[in-house]
Amino acid sequence: MSQDLVTIVIPTFNQLHHTKACLAALQKTLTPDLRAKVYIIDNASQDGTQDYLAALEKEWPLFRWWGLDKNCGFNYASNLGAEKADSDYLVFLNNDTIPQNHWLESLLEPTSRTGIGIVGPKLVFPETGLINHAGYVLNRGMGGFYPIYQNVDQDCEFVNRAREYQALLGACLLMKRSLFFEVGGFDDFGLEDIALCLKVREKGLAVLYYPKSVVLHVGSATIKGEPLAHLVTDHIAFNERWPSTSLVDDDAHFYRLDGYTLVGSSAQGVNLREDVTESKNLTKEARELKLRGAIEEAIQKGMRAVVLYPYNTTANVTLIEMLKEAGQWEAAKGVGLRFLAIEPTKFSLYKTVLQLCEMTNDREAYNRLRNQALEYPDFPMANLEGFS
Repeated sequence: MSQDLVTIVIPTFNQLHHTKACLAALQKTLTPDLRAKVYIIDNASQDGTQDYLAALEKEWPLFRWWGLDKNCGFNYASNLGAEKADSDYLVFLNNDTIPQNHWLESLLEPTSRTGIGIVGPKLVFPETGLINHAGYVLNRGMGGFYPIYQNVDQDCEFVNRAREYQALLGACLLMKRSLFFEVGGFDDFGLEDIALCLKVREKGLAVLYYPKSVVLHVGSATIKGEPLAHLVTDHIAFNERWPSTSLVDDDAHFYRLDGYTLVGSSAQGVNLREDVTESKNLTKEARELKLRGAIEEAIQKGMRAVVLYPYNTTANVTLIEMLKEAGQWEAAKGVGLRFLAIEPTKFSLYKTVLQLCEMTNDREAYNRLRNQALEYPDFPMANLEGFS
């Protein structure tokens, strides 16, 4: 086992004011139990950065730095930092970031689960409190990958759901060091963060956006007012490695999960139809119909509510209750399993769905769901009492 748990690799080139703010935040947030080190690879900065780093190295035992003779770029510096590390995990961090309290502890949380390859935080613009990055989605008709929900409020429910994407922004990424080298590290062409994520997914591992971890990210000042800031356009070397036919457009899928229909898109942005309100209204109507004894009509309303907004917890729970009352246990189980697949932390529902698995003699789904519950350290074990 490596001596260190995590090595934080930060490439720098000038921008000393950003580097100072980033390192000050790390000094505040890195506790001894994290067993973390901070490595900077400096790309021949000429603004006093190297003098500052040399002085800091003498004062901070967790910190080391190396200076290059010329600017070799982000990819080279990141790969070099990974080679010098002796740790189980790597974090690649931009110097224009300000990690918030418990950011690293939170990033490490999902790594105990099976199948997780890369974890990234919620990235927030520090001046506005709006979302800088909450995951890349793909729409080839619009020109490529773009950040979903950029510039929405950081407290918006849509950006506070852990979910798997094809790619995340490279401003802050955590992964196992062994996996980083297994997939070949950062490629020497552009779109390196997206390429790294796609290579990890080729291994059958997930790229997870985990908003419990929060990092402020200044980013490029020229993109903050754009509706599709950071629209990732074609790149010859990237497209040779991943032809567009090998990638799947997925933005409409995520909007649908969040209760919106993608009705149009262009290089200027996306046009969404809001279905959340109708889903909530249908749920209310379904409950009223159930009280009047019109159970079949109520079930149909409930099904439509769930289709319009799959994250509608009340709609899902109501539909499960109605299907159980109607003796449609198989259908009730299906609703529960689908909902817990997208909302796995709705711990109160596990007992009901496990009971439905037993009632339908579905041992495979039962074992899968029970194992999913056990992957969460904070899962209330009382919800599994009586199940084995």
